[in-house]
Amino acid sequence: MFRTSDAPALVDSSGNSHGAIVSRNGKKKKRRRLEKKPNTCFNVVEDLLVALEKYIRPDFILPSLISTEKEAVIRELLQPLIDSGIVRDAEKAYQAVLEREALCSTGLEGGIAVPHAKTDQAEDVGLVIGIHREGVEFDSLDGKLSRLFFLIICSPRNAEDHLNLLSEIGKIAVKPEIRDGLLNSETGPEVLEIIQGI
Repeated sequence: MFRTSDAPALVDSSGNSHGAIVSRNGKKKKRRRLEKKPNTCFNVVEDLLVALEKYIRPDFILPSLISTEKEAVIRELLQPLIDSGIVRDAEKAYQAVLEREALCSTGLEGGIAVPHAKTDQAEDVGLVIGIHREGVEFDSLDGKLSRLFFLIICSPRNAEDHLNLLSEIGKIAVKPEIRDGLLNSETGPEVLEIIQGI
């Protein structure tokens, strides 16, 4: 049976508390200290914001998409990445996006679509934001036309940034005030200002 007298004392005979545990037989034992783990919640949120701001560029914002078909919109969104050299082979990158779309459409609710793909034809992470005034049929979840597009292309080695960008864009999708602000933007700088203010 466990008795109170068997329990280790946290103070010595003089009543002083120590970092060590003093047992009843007079021997000292080291107190186990729990290592304080850093709170990573803020860091994760911060990393997501950094991911979005890190890859957005004024010349990667297309405020007036003109294509009227899903496949053509994807090609139009890809063009800045081709021009900048982030995408080496335009056709292979395009096919990678189509293959991802074939698995499950990236047309979300609220007029947002996030076509994306990982491909070895990407030199880095590429993020292009496009706005279509009338909307395009993109097989969206709610059956409505898609008007706000986020195209993400990256190499397999940038998989973590790819996921961070998807998570950050997902936050935009559930905030009507941000989504509507982007849709009402008429220029690249206006879009950039809203994104940086998230």
